[in-house]
Amino acid sequence: TASPPEKHLYSPNDFILLLGEGDLSFAASLAHKLRRTPARILATTLDTPAQIKQKYRTDAADSLKTLRGLRAEVLHAVDARHIATSHPRLAALRGQVTKIVFNFPHLGDHDTLEAPPNARPDAELSADLLDLLERAATASERNHRQLLGEFFMSCEEMLAPGEGSEVHVALKVGEPYKGWRVGTVSRAA
Repeated sequence: TASPPEKHLYSPNDFILLLGEGDLSFAASLAHKLRRTPARILATTLDTPAQIKQKYRTDAADSLKTLRGLRAEVLHAVDARHIATSHPRLAALRGQVTKIVFNFPHLGDHDTLEAPPNARPDAELSADLLDLLERAATASERNHRQLLGEFFMSCEEMLAPGEGSEVHVALKVGEPYKGWRVGTVSRAA
């Protein structure tokens, strides 16, 4: 018996828009893998070049060098919630992108909390602190669902018409990511 043909996420004819790249390592790896195809890759970061250099140092520099060598495009300061209006180059690509990829979207808030001033320094968490943690988690989940909803709505005008156009989102398994309800949000958008 013959085995079914191997299915790939990205085809040689794709125009792939990568959003929210951090150190651009995924973009560099994908560009390297697709280097012998006519596939086009445009990688974006939320950060400016100076922020990337400060955060990622040599990792990002190596990735940028790889991307430039493979003739992939890179744009900075792109907001995934407002793709087409984040950069003139993206505005010109409305309706032409076949794959939009947003790996591990996050607001960057790190869910940081401060204990209320009246919290007890006991080894066990006080009821007040537990309540604060619960409310903050709920707010963070709500904010991330909003991020994803705005992202999915922004994707619509970028995607090329037809069956081959797709949006890919990668998340970690478990909390807090499960609470973001990415499937529900994508269907609602």
